[in-house]
Amino acid sequence: MKVQFYTCDVFTDAPFGGNQLAVFPDAMNIPEKLLQSITKEFNFSETTFVYPPANPAHTNRVRIFTPGKELPFAGHPTVGTAVALATIGKIPMTGTETKIIFEEGVGAVPVTIRAANGKSSFAQLSAAKLPEYKNLVPSANDIAQCLSLSREEITDAQFPIQSVSVGVFFLFVPIKTRTALKRIRLNIQKLETLYKEFGVGEIFVFTTDAEQPDSKFRARMFAPTLG
Repeated sequence: MKVQFYTCDVFTDAPFGGNQLAVFPDAMNIPEKLLQSITKEFNFSETTFVYPPANPAHTNRVRIFTPGKELPFAGHPTVGTAVALATIGKIPMTGTETKIIFEEGVGAVPVTIRAANGKSSFAQLSAAKLPEYKNLVPSANDIAQCLSLSREEITDAQFPIQSVSVGVFFLFVPIKTRTALKRIRLNIQKLETLYKEFGVGEIFVFTTDAEQPDSKFRARMFAPTLG
C-alpha cells in the first residue's frame, strides 16, 4: 500500500521548529485498523487523516490521532492540516483570505487561511462549541504535588483552577513565575491518582510572567495520557 503524507512544523516559521504534525491528505484507502498504528510509528503529538466531507458544503473531514488515541478536536492539527492542504493545492486559495470548514469529531470547525505572496502562511480556527466546565477539580495542594511545585507557587486569585474543554478537557493551572514553570516535573504516580478521581489527564500550566512585553502569558502543556 502506497499513500502520500507530509510532515509539517506548526506554530513556527523555521524548519524543525514549532510542533510536529503528519498529514495524510487522502486517507480513503488506508484501512481503519492501521490509523492508530501509523500514528504510533510517527510518534508525533498528532497525525491527521483527511477524507471527503459528509456535508458537501464543507471542505474535508479530518480525523486526529495522538499516539495513544483518537481526539475529537485539537488546535495545532487543525491549523496545520489547513495550511498543508492549501500549500499542496488540495484547498484552492481565493485571494488573500480563504474560509473553509473541517468536519471533526467535535463538529464543524471553521478555519480561515491567509496567503502572503501567493502562498498560504497562516491559519486561524474558531471552536466548534462553547467551553464546557467540570464542577470538581483537584485541590491546589494536590496539583502542586503533581507538578513538583510548592503550594505557594500556584496563584489562583486572578485565574481560578478550572477544568475546561472545547473538545478535550484540560486542567488550567495558574502559577506565579516562569521560573516555576521551567521547574515543573510531572509526578506521574500523583497524576494517575488525579486521573482516577477527577478525570485529570491533560494539564495546561500558565503564568502572566511572560518574557516579551507584548505577550500576556507563558505556558506549558502536559498530556501523557494521550500517549
